[in-house]
Amino acid sequence: METPSGRVGAIVLDPRLGWRATDWYTQDLVETTAGVAIYPVHRSQGAHGFRQYGNVQTREAKLLVIGDAFAQASAVSDDKTYHALLKRRLGIEVFAYGAGGYGTLQEYMILDEVMDVIQPTVMLWQFCTNDFITMIMHWKLRAQ
Repeated sequence: METPSGRVGAIVLDPRLGWRATDWYTQDLVETTAGVAIYPVHRSQGAHGFRQYGNVQTREAKLLVIGDAFAQASAVSDDKTYHALLKRRLGIEVFAYGAGGYGTLQEYMILDEVMDVIQPTVMLWQFCTNDFITMIMHWKLRAQ
């Protein structure tokens, strides 16, 4: 259900992007796997709706992750997202942003907003099968 501010759970309406990840959002819930195993999830989104927002002043390497629902990882606890695992494994600062339903243009617009502030050493732009299907369909329509 939408709040008066336009927030619908982990997303909020946005006049430029259509929607974006909600700033400072926290939720504790119970999820179920396909095999019917139940597990608790604590998920949070901090500054600017990022699942992880490292120290922009660090001298360490900085990884910027941009993507859709897989980067937002709403069914996964903060410490179990793939970007949290990369942070622990590689010992780097991680900045991870995703929003369910985002397409490449919206992801690029977020990238454009944060690139100069974060100044990442490396960027991981996460794509999923549906992104490629959308691009292929677009190309086929343009070719007609």
